[in-house]
Amino acid sequence: MGIPVGAVAQETEELPVTLKADSYQFDRQARIITARGHVILSVRDVTVRADTLVADLQTGLVTAEGSVQLEVAGQSVAAEMLTFNLSTRVGTLFNARTEYHSPLILGSVRLRAEELQGDLARFVTIRNGFTTTCEEPEPVAYATADELQVYPNDKIVGHHVSLWIAGHRLFTVPYFIISLRERRGGNFSPVIGYGDTEGWFVKTSWSYFVNENHYGFVHADWYERLGVGAGIEHLYRSAGGEGSVLVYGLANRQTGGTDLHDFLNHLQRLGDVTLRTFVDYQDLSSSTGSPTTNLFATLDLSTQTQQSSTYLFSTLFESSASPVSTLNSQFAHLQNFGPRLGAEVFLNYDQIGDPTGVDQELLPRITLRYFGDGVAATLVTDTRWDLDGTHSTADDKYILERLPELNVTVSPFRIGETPLYAQAVVGLAQFRETTPGPTGGVLDAGRVDAQVTVSGFTALAGGSVGMRTFARQSWYTTGDARVFYGGRLEYARSIGAGVDTGFGYTAQTTIGVSPFIFDQIAGTLSLADGQITYHTQDLLLRATGFYDFQSGLFGDVIGQVIYLPRPDLSVGLAGSYNPNVGQLDRVEAALDLQVSKEWRFEYSGAWDSFTQSVITNRLSLTRTFCECLAMSVTYLGARQEIWLEAWLTAVPWGRGKIGLG
Repeated sequence: MGIPVGAVAQETEELPVTLKADSYQFDRQARIITARGHVILSVRDVTVRADTLVADLQTGLVTAEGSVQLEVAGQSVAAEMLTFNLSTRVGTLFNARTEYHSPLILGSVRLRAEELQGDLARFVTIRNGFTTTCEEPEPVAYATADELQVYPNDKIVGHHVSLWIAGHRLFTVPYFIISLRERRGGNFSPVIGYGDTEGWFVKTSWSYFVNENHYGFVHADWYERLGVGAGIEHLYRSAGGEGSVLVYGLANRQTGGTDLHDFLNHLQRLGDVTLRTFVDYQDLSSSTGSPTTNLFATLDLSTQTQQSSTYLFSTLFESSASPVSTLNSQFAHLQNFGPRLGAEVFLNYDQIGDPTGVDQELLPRITLRYFGDGVAATLVTDTRWDLDGTHSTADDKYILERLPELNVTVSPFRIGETPLYAQAVVGLAQFRETTPGPTGGVLDAGRVDAQVTVSGFTALAGGSVGMRTFARQSWYTTGDARVFYGGRLEYARSIGAGVDTGFGYTAQTTIGVSPFIFDQIAGTLSLADGQITYHTQDLLLRATGFYDFQSGLFGDVIGQVIYLPRPDLSVGLAGSYNPNVGQLDRVEAALDLQVSKEWRFEYSGAWDSFTQSVITNRLSLTRTFCECLAMSVTYLGARQEIWLEAWLTAVPWGRGKIGLG
């Protein structure tokens, strides 16, 4: 039986309640509902299910017992008992169970608690909590905590957290943070390895937590050859802003000094304006010389409306080890004046300082775009202004200015009743090209362009043929002229069950020359290519090759094999054969085999004819325990390293590592 919406809602507009239950009582004077048996109470996006329930509509307080299920804004929690305020949306659940999801986690994070308190959509505190990404009721890996603070779609913060494997507690840390929105967090275990530069090393990272807006990680590292390093990475949030600060120092054993490395990454929202800044500062000292400082900084300002967008991006680099400092700022504004007309203003400022002086340049560009019925036009003007007014070595560089350039494009149209479509582009421009060097100079000249493209495809002899041909004529005010024309013809056909073939011919050539460097075009091209493919449900075979008529030589023949007989096995092979010398150049192979539910084998490598050797890129053996915890040993041939890794299968990017190389 149920209570219609109006039976309760008419007495309180603030809490429109619907109720279903085997039996219920409603005290209209006290405005209290008492319900028993398969109770379902709904208020807006809040639903409470229980065996028994009492709701005080005057205060908004709900108490429920027996098979309790609370659903708030899509988040669900099961419990034995509940108290919940419908007005504040804050409640307390006892012996609670819930799951949280994240794009960074395969599956879900399962939580259990003696007591869960808060607003499920915003913030939850769990006392005497239990969390795992493994299947219950007996997960192979899990963590317990005196307290867990859950910030949905953001992070889970644990206080006094213990890690358990197969029922045995490995260790306890004061804080641990699981990020639900980015690959960031502390490590339960250190990263141990060996490298040519570092020698043996041990890297550790531990979480700390002040409050929701201030938390971070403490890093402590040991390098056999470099020394001892330590640092702190602090994450923060303020009104409209958030960011991180990293301060890291290394007592460098090789230089006898201290290396200091600082990062600042900040995002600030000021109304419709977004500001991003990044600063990377290094201070490297040595016992034998003067310290070296490096500074790299960026500033990014942007704002956007329905009709426009504006941004300013700047970079700065300075180093005491180099006499050159650089500053670059780029400003852009895009404006729509309607569905047919738009404009862009772009300013590029460059400043280069060296012992000879400071070179300052501004490169402005203005673009107008028009979109009409069947036609589009673009007008671009860009130039260079030397702001410092003096000549420096930085001025000796290639520069192209358009003063201006107009292009008009006619939209593709069908040629009569044929399957062919044509498109035309006409251009008119005045260019100024500055070329550095003793043979360089300034060329100021105009160009008129006209280009026509014809393309299409049709069925032919059981297959399909496609073509694209073009011709472009350019005239220059220097008296030069050039014609550039060419195209491609393709034919594809299936010649049997699972067998497809394809052939193509590409050609292009030029007559005449352009006086501009930027306008040069590759000369004559004449290539024929072919491809044959055989495919079934689990097998793909493909071979491709080409012939160059200009050189009279064949290109490498490339063969590929992909074999997928079942979901747990994939084999890939590829090879290249040089028919001109009759030699196999290279063979690559990849194998991914799920031997069983617990074991997985992976291999990728190559044979190279130049070195006459086999190179193993990756060789890995993985053991999975209870579909939850995985361990692998991996050999990386290119770096000559062996790594032992362990991770939760739900968080494959968060791996503990021990390496030797």
